[in-house]
Amino acid sequence: DNIKNNQSINIFINQISQQPAWLDNNMLSHGRLVFLRYHPSASLGLLYFSLIGGFSIPKITKVLDSTGYLTTNNDNTWKRLLETLDMIVHCIESDDSLEFGKSGWLSILKVRFLHTKVRLRLLNNNWDSNTYGLPINQGDLMATLLAFSINIVYVIQTIGAPITEYDIKSYLHLWRYIGYLIGIKEEYNPCDSYEKSIGRIESIIYHLFHPTVDSINVAQHVLLAVSNRPPNYWSFNCHCQMARCLLDNEVSNALKIKFSLSC
Repeated sequence: DNIKNNQSINIFINQISQQPAWLDNNMLSHGRLVFLRYHPSASLGLLYFSLIGGFSIPKITKVLDSTGYLTTNNDNTWKRLLETLDMIVHCIESDDSLEFGKSGWLSILKVRFLHTKVRLRLLNNNWDSNTYGLPINQGDLMATLLAFSINIVYVIQTIGAPITEYDIKSYLHLWRYIGYLIGIKEEYNPCDSYEKSIGRIESIIYHLFHPTVDSINVAQHVLLAVSNRPPNYWSFNCHCQMARCLLDNEVSNALKIKFSLSC
């Protein structure tokens, strides 16, 4: 009875169990195929452009450092990265994977509950809200969503793959729905248009990209953690060069990502 009478829980249950009116299943399916078609470029973009570059945002680095999510030993960091990859695979593995109770839907809900747990833990452990704001808030979720969506479109275009306007719209539509399920309010979800997504990511870069010593340490740690791992077993130098290829020199230098002529 207490659960049935709890308004917040009822709103949550209604949201995750009902598809929004704007959802287009044809675009959702095509968005899934876009990732599969361009997965080599998308994978490079997620690791080097979105993740390593994203460490330039001090608040994101602070959350990761405070929880130890990507800052413990190399093997644990590698495991955390594979868990994120698993979530993506679950979301795109079939046309129905994001339907109620299916693998992608369950993976997203797992991440949403993890966010809630981490948020409460940080708030109960002397989190500096005056400096960093509420941990894992709507703005943080929006920035993360853009890292998986418009950033990947940018990387695919930068590499030179022939991605179409419909490909882009469908891929953003996929992540708009994932953002909806993960708890981003509609007014903060930028993936309803290419123009809005570009505007939001440019604003984030302009206002929030201020690499700190912690940014450098986390970026270096992750690059080390992925070195000499399957499937390619690339060296640390090689990973650094890949990061520098996708990030501009200013960000790469600020994060102390080394330049090397050899892998």
